[in-house]
Amino acid sequence: MTIIIEEDVNKLAKLHETCDPIRLAKLCGCNILYSDLDADTWGFTVNNNRCNTLVVNQHLKKELQKFTIAHELGHVRLHKGISTPFLKKVARGSFIPAIEKEANMYAFSILCKNVNNIDTMTKYQILDCLGLSYEMERFL
Repeated sequence: MTIIIEEDVNKLAKLHETCDPIRLAKLCGCNILYSDLDADTWGFTVNNNRCNTLVVNQHLKKELQKFTIAHELGHVRLHKGISTPFLKKVARGSFIPAIEKEANMYAFSILCKNVNNIDTMTKYQILDCLGLSYEMERFL
């Protein structure tokens, strides 16, 4: 899956000449709505008639909002037709965490494109550069 993610991110970055997750999401036809969500919800995607709206918690710091947008774009690109909120209510097992991990990997793939000298940095230096928590190192 890592290769598929990298290929898709590279394709989008080349096509749209940007690695900014907000611009990429909009150029991929996604609407972005900032909303008053609970502290445990960073964001989610609503799909209606093939129109994707990324709903992002307006209370997150900007770096987490960008990560969330990139994560939700990952769901749009990788998991078409899958509703994780629905699955969380009716399914159990490893499927949901797997697609969440893939969306996180997708987000990091986008965000890391903007980091200079990334090959010489540790995971923690990359997270510092992106303004993200060390808890997220497992997705790098």
